[in-house]
Amino acid sequence: MKKTLLALSTTAALLLTSACGGVSGDDKTAADSLAKAWNGKDAPKSRQASNKCIADKWVAAVGADALVEEKVVDKNFRAIGQAPPAKLGKESATAFGNAVADCFDIASMRDDLKKSMQGLDDKTLDAYIKCMDDIDRDLIAQAVRDGKLNGATAEPTKATKDLQTVVQTCQEVVQK
Repeated sequence: MKKTLLALSTTAALLLTSACGGVSGDDKTAADSLAKAWNGKDAPKSRQASNKCIADKWVAAVGADALVEEKVVDKNFRAIGQAPPAKLGKESATAFGNAVADCFDIASMRDDLKKSMQGLDDKTLDAYIKCMDDIDRDLIAQAVRDGKLNGATAEPTKATKDLQTVVQTCQEVVQK
């Protein structure tokens, strides 16, 4: 049960903190560096694909130079940390929220979820995936944007609370 809750929390973190288009030049360097930093040492392939997607879309939307100004990447377009800063400017926060929503693909994580949710039958896992996949992408984008715009210590916004409620409903599918 603890492993199941950990896997659910990880999936929720992708949404609440929580990376497909092509970029080139400095934008490519920045996007590749961000995805690599977010992957850490042993991210599953589905997580790597998600991180790459988010990084590519985010950098394509705001540009590498804007991320230098935000102190997300250094002047050589290398990631400054293993996660986006807790607080971003409006344009970067909005673009990041949109990228997370566009790249959220819970179905691609099925095998990883199955491994981490040991003992969970396929029917329940599929119901969880369907529930998470049905989450409105605009809600995801807004909640992630709000979180990055307001910072980690701010009071949760309506969108953030609404997303937390939906994710909790999906988690209850597994806990039954």
